[in-house]
Amino acid sequence: LETKKHHSTMKTRSLPLLLSPLTALLYITSLTNAQTSPACPSTLNNFVLLDESTVFYYALLPSTATGSNDPPNGILCGRVEHEGEGWISLAVAQTADEMVGGEAIIGLPDENSVLKYEMTGKSTNFVTPMAESMQTLWDESIVQEDGKTIMTFAKWLVEENELEIAEGRNDFLFASGSSNTLAYHAARMGISVDLMAGEWDVLTTTTSTEAAMMDETTTLTTTESAMTTDVTTIAAATTDIATTTEAPMMNDPTTEATIATSEAASTEAATTTDAIATTLTTTTIASEGLDCTVDFCENELTSGYLQRYKVNIPEGQDPENCEGCSILMELIFEGEAWLSIGFSEDGNMIGSEAVIGVPGGTPQKYIMNGYALNLVELLPEEQQTL
Repeated sequence: LETKKHHSTMKTRSLPLLLSPLTALLYITSLTNAQTSPACPSTLNNFVLLDESTVFYYALLPSTATGSNDPPNGILCGRVEHEGEGWISLAVAQTADEMVGGEAIIGLPDENSVLKYEMTGKSTNFVTPMAESMQTLWDESIVQEDGKTIMTFAKWLVEENELEIAEGRNDFLFASGSSNTLAYHAARMGISVDLMAGEWDVLTTTTSTEAAMMDETTTLTTTESAMTTDVTTIAAATTDIATTTEAPMMNDPTTEATIATSEAASTEAATTTDAIATTLTTTTIASEGLDCTVDFCENELTSGYLQRYKVNIPEGQDPENCEGCSILMELIFEGEAWLSIGFSEDGNMIGSEAVIGVPGGTPQKYIMNGYALNLVELLPEEQQTL
């Protein structure tokens, strides 16, 4: 006999003639559970618009319809359809603005898995599958076709040692990734849904290609100066690195920059090393009237974080189309942190190149192939031209 979740299947070979009382009991119990798992309706008539590219279709089977009365228990049948290819997640949350303490159903297309996860922290290493005995979903699947990702599942509303799903109003968190690997989310939404009435309210929304799946993303705008601004992406991460690095580097000064800093962690955030991506505009300060080929110009990237630079133009070269031009740059941060500045042609992290300085080491150039740390890769030795 093989059992998987609520399904039970007998192999073609005969069962042993002699079964202990315990073995016989387990067999009967498993077979009974499989036979009594109610089927979901073929059509899920209720829906929730999770974002502009994602719809959650569902049907609620209350305890009166399932025949499960000891204790009374209903079923949530769900199908998440996402216009895009990537992992997707639907979580039961204590509140729609807080993922910690929530419990998620996550579909990973490359692994062909739809499992239940505990979310004990905001870093992906704190998002862990529940124990095998708690993997009680059925009719679960995840497929990708024609650029769309579709996850289906059926779940009991009340399960031991799990957050209860009410037959009325519940808070859910939806998240989706830009790839099939569980990592940073490309979109996140908190919603309050009355499953019985088919009504919902959007409570929190985050859409950012720079956002970590389980982190908060905020958009800020700096308007203190009418002077020139550069759109810059700031990523703040917790760390215990001991000193600040000021790294000179050579790159095209007209290219938009991606700046990363990491501050010493606060007590509350000391267990996470995720990057929290925040998009804001930098303000050029103390540079009016300066020739940045002669004097250092300055940008206050954020409070306590200063960029100073000077452009070096060889004699006889045109600044607009310069061969051999370089830039001398200093990053000065009031704190103890690793520092990074990256250059992007489209304002996105993926595909950009960065100089990263870690205290105790030498600043080096990296290629950022994705949002996860293991996709930030050192450039080959021949390209280490700082």
